[in-house]
Amino acid sequence: MLKEKVASYFEKYPDLKVLFFFDSEKEHEEEIQKWHLSDVELIVADQALFNIKYRLEYELKDKKVLLFFPYDKPTTEQFRQFALLDILEANLELKIDDVADLIQEYGLASYHRSLVGKYIKELKLKKVQRVLAKILNDSNFDEQNVKRGLISYYLGFNNIVDPGLCLAKIFVLAESDKNINEIEKKLLNIDAVELVQKWFKQYLDLDSVELAYENILSATRKFKYNILLFDIRETKDDDPYQKLKITQPAKINKLYSLLNDWQNNPKFSEKLDYVLDTLADDVKYEPVFSCYGSDLNFPVVTEKMAEYIIHRVISILSHQPGQAIELCSKMMGKLSSLAKQMSKTIDSISFAAHFYKEKNAITTYILNRPVEYVNAYTNDFVKIDFYYRKALHKLLQSEVQINIDKLELHGFYQELHKDYEAYLLDLNKQWMKCLEENSFNFKSIDSPKQYGFYNHYLKDSEHKTAVIISDGLRYEAAEELLNALHSDTKNQSKISHMITSVPSNTKMGMSNLLPNNGITWNKGNYAINGISTEGLVNRQKILQSYDPDSAAIQYTDLIKMEQSEARALFKKKIVYIYHNNIDATGDDRKTENKVFDAVEKTIKDIEAIVRKIHSSWNVSRVLITADHGFIYQYSKLNDAMFESLPKEKTEVTHNRFTISSGKENKTNTFPIKNTTVLDEDLYVTIPTAINRFKHQGSSTQYVHGGASLQEVIVPVIESSRKREEVAEKVKFTLLNKELVIISGALKIKILQTDLINKDIKPRSIFIGLYNSTNELISNTSDMSLDSTAAAPSGRTKELIINLTNNASNVSFCYLIIYDLMDDPDKLNPLIKQKVINKSLIETDF
Repeated sequence: MLKEKVASYFEKYPDLKVLFFFDSEKEHEEEIQKWHLSDVELIVADQALFNIKYRLEYELKDKKVLLFFPYDKPTTEQFRQFALLDILEANLELKIDDVADLIQEYGLASYHRSLVGKYIKELKLKKVQRVLAKILNDSNFDEQNVKRGLISYYLGFNNIVDPGLCLAKIFVLAESDKNINEIEKKLLNIDAVELVQKWFKQYLDLDSVELAYENILSATRKFKYNILLFDIRETKDDDPYQKLKITQPAKINKLYSLLNDWQNNPKFSEKLDYVLDTLADDVKYEPVFSCYGSDLNFPVVTEKMAEYIIHRVISILSHQPGQAIELCSKMMGKLSSLAKQMSKTIDSISFAAHFYKEKNAITTYILNRPVEYVNAYTNDFVKIDFYYRKALHKLLQSEVQINIDKLELHGFYQELHKDYEAYLLDLNKQWMKCLEENSFNFKSIDSPKQYGFYNHYLKDSEHKTAVIISDGLRYEAAEELLNALHSDTKNQSKISHMITSVPSNTKMGMSNLLPNNGITWNKGNYAINGISTEGLVNRQKILQSYDPDSAAIQYTDLIKMEQSEARALFKKKIVYIYHNNIDATGDDRKTENKVFDAVEKTIKDIEAIVRKIHSSWNVSRVLITADHGFIYQYSKLNDAMFESLPKEKTEVTHNRFTISSGKENKTNTFPIKNTTVLDEDLYVTIPTAINRFKHQGSSTQYVHGGASLQEVIVPVIESSRKREEVAEKVKFTLLNKELVIISGALKIKILQTDLINKDIKPRSIFIGLYNSTNELISNTSDMSLDSTAAAPSGRTKELIINLTNNASNVSFCYLIIYDLMDDPDKLNPLIKQKVINKSLIETDF
């Protein structure tokens, strides 16, 4: 045994040269006599010590030596005369008993011997020592810390944790009475039950809780109830759980600290849902919400709680959308690790609530003049289309579909689709009636017309201009694109609108957007100056016939170009770029239900290419427009929405219009020259409002070509870059209720309070932890707050800041956030908040 002990010392301490061993009782004399360890020289100190000293310093200076003394270690007084004192101080003494060994290894004081001896059974284990590493020193080694460390060890932690986290783990273990019995036995063995009971008193105001299974379950219920009522000071008489209320603010704060530590612990944060929703299920969400309603400011939302709130939101959404939006907003940023998978579902429901808020704000669809409808649409009605699209886009994602099935929300979404269809029908019936009263005379409407696009925006322009024509980009999507463009701090985009012609189809719209002094008809096709408007080659010919310094290109070809090729292209004064994703997706019956995905992709495509055109290809002006908009209805259309085609012989047949040479004696028939620059004796007939003609082979849910506001109002975004920033920078807020460092790391959540738009510009921030003398003591993070997401979840960011090794002992520090651009010298913090370091050992009493 002695040989193994000596070998372990030299292995543990690689720089060790001489190991002193005092054996006054000569217990190990026999092992010394039989000594054999090839790389350790044995010297028995039965000769003059000065001779031994000489040998150690010269003859054996490169050897490992065991120096055996068959007598007592010198006393304190004798040490002054001990010839080998300097060598002993530079090396180590072999301790055969575990207590002495541990005291020597960790530099504990001699008065710690009894405490070490009391817990040596546990302390001698290396895995225990790793957990207790922060207290195995002369300053922190006391019985309370040892007990706390051993409790942390028995509960499965890798280091000593806060008492609150220990209680959380005990809650988790209550999934079975066997677990609780086992942990109780371990705590009894180290006399730590009373300490845990004091923690229950500190955090939950529970007196002398025996560690019995039923008692722990009762504690979980009290924990859950007080977390739900975190900001409620006084209970209500009809609250069935009011006896569980903790009234002392200090204990409520302790409880919140426990919750915060639990959520930030990656090892078992997912167990929070199990404890609150299963073990503490006797505290139901329904009576709590019924009593306190919107006054509740819960700090966490579990999966089951989210399900309950979602059903509550659904029940009020159509008639109290404002309250529904508030509840959705409260949930976001507070979702537990398990509940985060519901964030897109909540987004979808929140968008639906916004849809109803905007729809309910409409007092009438009856206006006096067509221009009033155009203005009302671009200012108000458009938001209804936007929020429906966003709600449906989220809904159709696979993870949301799983939740919709689980929560049985299909009925709600069917109502949403029905209400959107009713809105489309009611609005466009009145709009079409107004148009009919004005003979569909678009020329009399005091709004820009699509056929005047080139003359208005390009003819007399002195600037190089890129024109992006995105097939099917309707006005509401362009407003979202506008906000996305504003994420570039130098972008100065603005949006306006035009009215297309009817038919509002691709052929007509693309012709209108080319330079023209009139468009001619040729058996269903259009021409300008005798050149067909079909195809890229012809369109470039038409452009160059008006300005030779022009070009046309497909978006798909442009993004494949080398830098030098693209720069050469954009030396032209006018470049038309044709983008086709929305219409290509919607016009195909196989993919029409993915059209809202195509809209999202289109916004990203155009935002990226505009940024590149400005910054890489040196074009200061970009115009973005569309040939037409569209209508999309998710639900299968009923038979009443399909009308028979006109009986008159037609030149062109489509599911949203027909063109004929004779006038059909039918409502919604008008001369084509009323809405276009065609001087032809042709007539257009369109179905009522949003109806379709029965036309084989056409897509039915995605349509365009008619005269609905969604089809005929198209955007014009004018994007430019300027150096000055005239808009204010976006604001942000910390979502953390409490800033606490756990295991050397601080997890923070930041919410960008508003989405980026023309009035609110992005902001770049610098984040770090600083001590009281303003020295940086952590890693740093740069964060861009540039989200254009309408949903709060899309504007919420999380990050982890870690203390540097040399700062691990600070008891507190400051989270400081600076603006990177406005304050490069970091002199004026945007946020400075105190952070408590709970990685340290704290005094509990």
